[in-house]
Amino acid sequence: MKKKFIIYEKLINLLIKCGKKKKALNIFFSAFKFIKIKTRKNPNLILKIAIKNLKPAIGMRKVYIAGQSKLMPALISKIIAIKLALKWLIKGARDRLQNKPFFEKLAIEIYEASFDKGYSNKYKKQWYLSILKNRSNTANE
Repeated sequence: MKKKFIIYEKLINLLIKCGKKKKALNIFFSAFKFIKIKTRKNPNLILKIAIKNLKPAIGMRKVYIAGQSKLMPALISKIIAIKLALKWLIKGARDRLQNKPFFEKLAIEIYEASFDKGYSNKYKKQWYLSILKNRSNTANE
């Protein structure tokens, strides 16, 4: 139960711009109401599925070998993976060019991410492409 609230707090804190937490809270709750009205499903479950779909399993770690720094693929913790997924959700919502309020964009992005679609999924694919590019660094070791 406590884990769910931590995810909400992280999402709200990532939504904050210029220190306006009340505005971020309004956006968050409005997005959840919008999801509930449009889909008639539990928004908590939809957010959980979206995060599960967006969470990366592998990240990049900087390693110094023979005086050179190289990026190497490495496993990342669950907390960092969740934070990345939330960042991608917000970034995807901000990249939408629709003439709608931000809470609607965020709600649509969360809903589409639960089906492996949307702008946030594009960021996940870019993440894995960058890992594949740096995979050659591990073959030499």
